[in-house]
Amino acid sequence: MEHSPKYETLARKWKLGYITEETLRGYVELNDRKPGKGITAEEFEEITGIPYNTPEEPEEGEESTEEDSGDSVEGESSGEPENGETAAESAGDGLENMTVAELKEYAAERGISLSGLTRKADIIAAIRAAQ
Repeated sequence: MEHSPKYETLARKWKLGYITEETLRGYVELNDRKPGKGITAEEFEEITGIPYNTPEEPEEGEESTEEDSGDSVEGESSGEPENGETAAESAGDGLENMTVAELKEYAAERGISLSGLTRKADIIAAIRAAQ
C-alpha cells in the first residue's frame, strides 16, 4: 500500500510521543476535507493500532444511543465557545493540538507566511486567517 505524503512524518512523531491521538484524528479529518493533505483512516489505524471510528460508524456490536446521536460531535464546536474558550480555540480544526513546529510545517505546506510570528496563538491566527 502506498502511503499518504504525511504518513512517515506522523508515524515517526507518534512513535516518539510528539503527537496525540487527537492530533492524528485531525489529520484524518483534514484529509477528508482536502485529500492528500492528511492521512487516511486506515493509516491512522496503522500508526496507532487503534480503530478509527467516526461518530456515524459505531464499533461492531455497539448501538447508537440518544446521548451520542446528537448534532454535536465530541471535540467539535457547536458554534458556542465552551469553558471560557475563545471562538478561535473552539474552531475544531485541530490546530490547538499541534506543536509550534507542526504548525509551521502545516503553514509552509500551504504557502502561508508566518514571517515574524513566534507565539503559537499568533501562528494559529495567521493560519486560520489564510484558510
